[in-house]
This record gives sequence, structure tokens and C-alpha cells, in this order.
Amino acid sequence: MANTVFNYIIINNADDGVVEKIKEIFKPKTESDNPFETTSTVQLVNALFDNIWPNGGSDYDRYWAENRCGAKWFNGCVSDYGDDGTITIHIDSAWDPIMGWVEKLAEVLSDIKPDVWIQNKFEDAGFNFAGVHLAARGYY
Repeated sequence: MANTVFNYIIINNADDGVVEKIKEIFKPKTESDNPFETTSTVQLVNALFDNIWPNGGSDYDRYWAENRCGAKWFNGCVSDYGDDGTITIHIDSAWDPIMGWVEKLAEVLSDIKPDVWIQNKFEDAGFNFAGVHLAARGYY
């Protein structure tokens, strides 16, 4: 069984455009779904990497996900839209933190608002490692 890594992601200096992009990335599958429901690997990848898996799970490529995003699977949700320009996201991943995905997220969001920066605090469930990864325009 895979070790789970807990990724606690905080987006800083968000504006309305950044909030809308995050809502698009974590959009529920149906209108009746909870907007704080867990979003899957395929949806999270497609939202940032130009819909590279248009057929969903049948297109999923584990090795691509590991090499480009940092983990073979990951899923999570937005847990808070702060009034102070922060957005908090929790994502669980397999074996490793999702540094590549966070870097791509920073790239996409900094095109909307150049001074957005992201902090990912991650911890392995087995207490093998923990750390902090920062990503911002020019630092990914």
C-alpha cells in the first residue's frame, strides 16, 4: 500500500481572477455536487495541462503524472477562500509531494496575477519526510 503524502497548499495574494481559476480547476462534476468535494488526479491535471487526457481515466498515464506532477495519483479539495487573499487547498498524493503540479499551478496563476505565490507544506504519513516548497513567477 502506498504511503500518503499530505500537501497543505496556501495560495497567497489571490484576487478575484485567481479565485475564479481555482474554482474552475476544482469545479464539481455536476451542479448538485459539493464545491468542497475531492477532485481527482485526471481533473487536476487536465485543468492545468491543457486537457491532455480528454478521455479521462482511459487516458491516464501514471508515469507522466509521476514525472510532471510528482506523484502517480493525487486528489484533494479547496478548504477555504480567505478574505485576506489566501486560498487553502488540501491534496493527498502517493509517495511524494506534488511539486511539479504546484509549480504548474503557480505558472498558470501568475499569468492572472504576477505577484501570486504558493506555499506547499507537505508531510509523509509514515513520518519519513516533511518539507516546504515555494513557487512563484520565476521560481518554479
